[in-house]
Amino acid sequence: MNIVRDFNMDQGIRHPGDLGQQIRRDINVRYISLNNSSRRPIGVAINNYMCPMDGEGPVDILFIMQGGETRHLSINPIGGPAQFITLLDPSTKRVVGGPDILSTPSNSFVLRDGLNKWYVQKFYQATIR
Repeated sequence: MNIVRDFNMDQGIRHPGDLGQQIRRDINVRYISLNNSSRRPIGVAINNYMCPMDGEGPVDILFIMQGGETRHLSINPIGGPAQFITLLDPSTKRVVGGPDILSTPSNSFVLRDGLNKWYVQKFYQATIR
């Protein structure tokens, strides 16, 4: 089981008017936010396994995040299979950061463009989502 979906679509939010007076649906998933803090785009892969760092083996980009973009995602529920995030160069498809586990106490993950490679910084934010 590898659930990775848009959280707002799971909740039935299609436009801003849907946000008013709507009870959160229990869809048995975990909410996380993913933020790209760089100015450069980055490819993101989220899998149930650790992708190889040496570029061997298939690693498919799930989506590309532009600089400053934030995504709200639904992933496997707490107690479900572990999921790993791998960061890839959008043009060459080579691994440039990760793999890193989407750990349980964190719900906000910031993608950072480091000196030598990309990395994921984990946070916990109290949220009403």
